[in-house]
Amino acid sequence: MQYRPMEITIISAKGLKRVKHLTKMDVYVVVSLYGGPQIAQKTPVDKESGTNPNWNFPMNFNIDEEEAQRGRLVLNFNIKCHRKLHSDKDIGEVNVPVNELLDNGGDGRFHKYVTYQLRKPNGKHRGVLNLSYKFANQFLETTSSIKVDNDNNNNNNNNNNQVPVVTAYYPANGSGYSGNY
Repeated sequence: MQYRPMEITIISAKGLKRVKHLTKMDVYVVVSLYGGPQIAQKTPVDKESGTNPNWNFPMNFNIDEEEAQRGRLVLNFNIKCHRKLHSDKDIGEVNVPVNELLDNGGDGRFHKYVTYQLRKPNGKHRGVLNLSYKFANQFLETTSSIKVDNDNNNNNNNNNNQVPVVTAYYPANGSGYSGNY
């Protein structure tokens, strides 16, 4: 099985809904890869910027390109506010199919800058998330020779390995690099 390295830089968020009213919001992002090995990474907490946090934090993922092209891999970006006395509060999230990223900048030549609209599960807008990504041109080989045939398993009514189709929130109008990150 071949994996393609991908670097994502969580740049900033703008116009987040204020969920902490007495003090400044302490905001971070949890990025999870769904559809393959469950992988999650987290940015540092921005304690200074409130509703317009900045991170410029790079993360690296190894993507199974075959699974991504089949639409089975999704990146979830969940923006959270750290709270001391209660559990952390969800501000908004966006789901991005990895095949969308591959189709729009998977050539590995340049970083691609994108902006996504953040939403709550009820569909309300919660600001925007700015990020960049770049796929490497090289592939990594795994040492395992075992490959699960998900198509064959699904035909045998064994749906344990089936990944649900996830609908993504589309990039906000005017997405792409605007020079104001």
